[in-house]
Amino acid sequence: VLWFFLSLLWGLVLIFYRFKDASISYYLGRTYSRIALLLGDITLDCSGLENINTPVVFISNHQSVFDFAFATAIVPKKTVCIAKRSFMFVPVLGFFWWAGNQIFIDRASRNDALSTLRNARKRIEEQQHSVWIFPEGTRNDKGGDTLLPFKKGAFHLAIQAQVPIIATVFAPLQSIIDFKKLIWKGGLFRLKVLPPFETKGLTEANVDDLINKVRKEMQKVLDDFTEQAKKNKQL
Repeated sequence: VLWFFLSLLWGLVLIFYRFKDASISYYLGRTYSRIALLLGDITLDCSGLENINTPVVFISNHQSVFDFAFATAIVPKKTVCIAKRSFMFVPVLGFFWWAGNQIFIDRASRNDALSTLRNARKRIEEQQHSVWIFPEGTRNDKGGDTLLPFKKGAFHLAIQAQVPIIATVFAPLQSIIDFKKLIWKGGLFRLKVLPPFETKGLTEANVDDLINKVRKEMQKVLDDFTEQAKKNKQL
């Protein structure tokens, strides 16, 4: 927690020099992630890093706020994240998110959601930004070993921009945290970056098939992580 707030001080320096520059999230996130994982006694086992490219639409499963420590450990520069508009009003964090030129979406308003996706597409095409989205739409508090249904926004965006989808799968968070006993266990935490899912030539008619394909492959990896964690007595 102390390191988190020290990182925010570093963030203020970045904002002073790079206000509204998307690279703020990269530099701040990478610094925070490395030290936070060290202090938390967490060793990341990352596979598939060779699949990372830009610009793309990144997606991943979403279990808690800790996901940001894992994501920023591997995210490339010029990557922005789409977050719920309510996140803008979270004290301190919302300000840094806004100052880092991240993207906010109001899912309650269809017009606003469509406008947000158009903005994200523009960022991809004109600024070569990549966009990170949690397609489950909310934190998965049902154990983390089964993906929630996916929202369609990330897939519409990738098809409209004709860029690949790169899916990252985080292992169940229970492998390093005992939520029932409120004990931080630390240890080995796995994540895997899947090969790109191409969207060249796809249209809106292909969205549902693409979602099913991507979700199926991500669930396979999550199942493997769950079995590995059980064998290693992490679950």
